[in-house]
Amino acid sequence: MASILLTLLIGPLAAFFPRSWRRALPFAENVRWGLAALLSGLLEFAASIVALGHWYLFEMMRITDTIVGSQSSASHPMGITDHQVSGASLFYFALHPFTWLLAFFFFEGALRLCAAVATGSVLPAFPILLLERMLFLLRHRSELQPGQALRENAASFYEGIWERVHAARQPELPDQLRSTAVDSEEFLEISASRRKADWVPPKTVRVDDLYYRLEGFTVGKGTHPFHYSLRRLERGVPGRTVLLYNTGNATQFIRR
Repeated sequence: MASILLTLLIGPLAAFFPRSWRRALPFAENVRWGLAALLSGLLEFAASIVALGHWYLFEMMRITDTIVGSQSSASHPMGITDHQVSGASLFYFALHPFTWLLAFFFFEGALRLCAAVATGSVLPAFPILLLERMLFLLRHRSELQPGQALRENAASFYEGIWERVHAARQPELPDQLRSTAVDSEEFLEISASRRKADWVPPKTVRVDDLYYRLEGFTVGKGTHPFHYSLRRLERGVPGRTVLLYNTGNATQFIRR
């Protein structure tokens, strides 16, 4: 019940934030982000339509009154027709910066809604994402060179686009699992057709009844390009931050 309330009430607003900010929220593990992203995109899309409608009525009326008032007070009226007044008002309305701003949120909301419906992706609002990137660069300006930061941002952008294209072209397939033993340690490799949300090293993953430490993550090619490397732990403690995984969903489980 709490998960549904968080997803419906707070999740759509939190979905405007970038992934790093969402993970820092205390209730992040209890939100169904796919549904929250869908509602967030729908909210932005609908709000922009309503705002555009109100702005159109207000601005068109103001511009029309200004033109008619200027003609009435002129010593030599030009005799402008109603069609000319409407055309001039619409022209000024279309060029107004606030109209462009509302149009941006209209298209962004439509894009975020389509991404959530098609692939379950949680696309943050671009202004907030830009702010997060600027704050990140300010905090790490002593560590990152401008060229390096540009390359990292470009790589991140390309990776995100590639994942969406891959998700649109390839069907979602069961995971492939491979278990190996090296000396006295056991390792598990999971290959997936989709990126797993919140699977970031070094998180703890409960695989059935066993606990593993997520050691690494790489992206390759093929039908299962997302590879997760896990190392077996002697013991684990259940908690809200522990990721749960069921091997019954895998297509094959190879033990070596």
